[in-house]
Amino acid sequence: MEEKTIEDKDIKAEILKCLNEMGTNVKNILLFGSRATGKYDKYSDWDFLIVVKENMTLTRKREVAHKIRKRLAEFYMPCDVLVRSEKEVEERKNVIGSIIKSVIKESVPL
Repeated sequence: MEEKTIEDKDIKAEILKCLNEMGTNVKNILLFGSRATGKYDKYSDWDFLIVVKENMTLTRKREVAHKIRKRLAEFYMPCDVLVRSEKEVEERKNVIGSIIKSVIKESVPL
């Protein structure tokens, strides 16, 4: 049996599949951190900000992030996933010290 690898799959497609399965409407998927800046090595994880159209409870955000992490783990792809609504991103994008401000500055859209 052939081992799954991330090269065999499109990252964005896998994330979108997870979101679709959960009935989540996505606005944007952003890659940030060392993978976005090009300062990574083979042990670096992948950092994603998933911007969704609807407001979500903290529990729902955790469920969505967990499903994405679990799916990408099938491809031996360690990742951190933040899930935020459009409203949350808009409110925090200019707040000094906010992770959202940093992500917006350095991210690469998928």
